[in-house]
Parts: sequence; structure tokens; C-alpha cells
Amino acid sequence: MENIFDAIKKILLPMSSNDPKTVEEFLNECPHLFEIQEFFNGRIKLRVEKSSEESTRAIDRYFIALKLDADPLWSRPFDGGIAIAQYILDNPEAFRGKQVIDTGTGCGIAAVAAAIVGAKVTAVDICKRATLAAQVNARLNNVSVEAKRADVFNREIYKNAEIIIAGDVFYKKLRGFDTLLIEQAIKGKTVYAASVDVNLGELMALNKETKLQEINPCKQPNVSLIKLNIDACSMANAQKPSQSWRKILLTGKTL
Repeated sequence: MENIFDAIKKILLPMSSNDPKTVEEFLNECPHLFEIQEFFNGRIKLRVEKSSEESTRAIDRYFIALKLDADPLWSRPFDGGIAIAQYILDNPEAFRGKQVIDTGTGCGIAAVAAAIVGAKVTAVDICKRATLAAQVNARLNNVSVEAKRADVFNREIYKNAEIIIAGDVFYKKLRGFDTLLIEQAIKGKTVYAASVDVNLGELMALNKETKLQEINPCKQPNVSLIKLNIDACSMANAQKPSQSWRKILLTGKTL
């Protein structure tokens, strides 16, 4: 019988190519590696990697062997995306009919939630596999999500957005992304950003000064969901934030 290590090797090796069908074939052809899990009492279903230590260890070893840039972050939801998705489902009126960009979509849990409540959603990620995973999960929930491969620093992708959602995209490789989100809020977009506190950088610094826009419906330890819009930016400016914040808020540009 084929063991899980050999099965992952067989499937992951072709994933280093640019075949746009790779992720969908991976999810469909390896039921022993992936499973359908329900979130929020069954309101969202996702195809995710099985939560076994053996599966996770084997996947990590092969991605290292293949010298890919990152772990398969599209294979499971993370805390920030879960927090945003729950907020969307609990507050559908804030998103219904809006143009929503889910930046750094990963598996697409937040994008799917926005589509379920009636938003017009574009899921953006630099990883082709992530955009495919988001589409697979959208179809699993009988909703439509447009997927686009793009760098999250490409400001063109936010041009027509009314709402920007960003979960778990605050880490070293994306240093400065938090200030880009502030720039977009100043331009009139509503931004929802969520991650563990230590990764939210300048957004957490602003929140500590204003105490206006932090919400955390999941009550997950060390995870914050922050809402940022032009009103929050104006209030932050009025409350005399730090010098770096003053430059961003007054000029509307990232540092």
C-alpha cells in the first residue's frame, strides 16, 4: 500500500510547474491527504489538509526538498482569516453588494464568507496555487469568487475596491504592507485586517493610541481584528499619534 510520504511526493513534484490545474487535481485526486471540514457550524466548507502530524510533517519536508518559497499556506485557514470570515458572516449588511478585495487570500476562507453574504469578491495572492484553492473552495460553497494572481503591493488591484480584507499577511516579507493599508483607508476604502498581535505592526500601534477600531469576534488568544477607515484615520491624526504615523496620515502615502 502506498504510504503518505510517497503519495505526497508523487503529487507535489508536478506542483513546481505552472500548470493552472495543479491544485484542483491535487485536491480531487488525493482524498487521503485532504478532507472537507466545516467552519462556523457548517456555514462554510473547505477542502483542507488533514490535521495529522504525519501529513503535516511529510508536506513540510517535501516543500523544503522542492525549494519552494513557502509552505502551502493555501492548504488550511489561519486565525486571522478565520476571524475576518466570522465577522463577515455576523455582519452581512456591511459587505453585501460591495466590491471586496481579499488580499493574500490563502485558502480563501474570508473571500468565500464575503461571497456568501452577497459581496462581489476578488481573491488576490502572489501564489498561483492559492488562487486556485480559493476557487475550489468557492465552488464547494456554491458561490463565485474571481481569483487574480498579483503582488499585494500592486496598488492597481485596489483601485475599484470598496472594502479590503487582509488576514495573516503581516510578516517580514511583506514589511510595509500595513502602511499601504492605511494609505488605502485614507483614500476611502474600508480595511479589515487580522492577525496575531505581534504581526500587525503599525496597525496595532495605531489601535493602542486610538482604541477605536479593534474588534475580535473569535476571541482567539493573541489575535486582533482591526477595522480601519477614513474616520479612524482622521481621529488618529487628531489624537496626535507618533511621528511616523503623522507622516502617513498627513500625506496619505506610505513611508
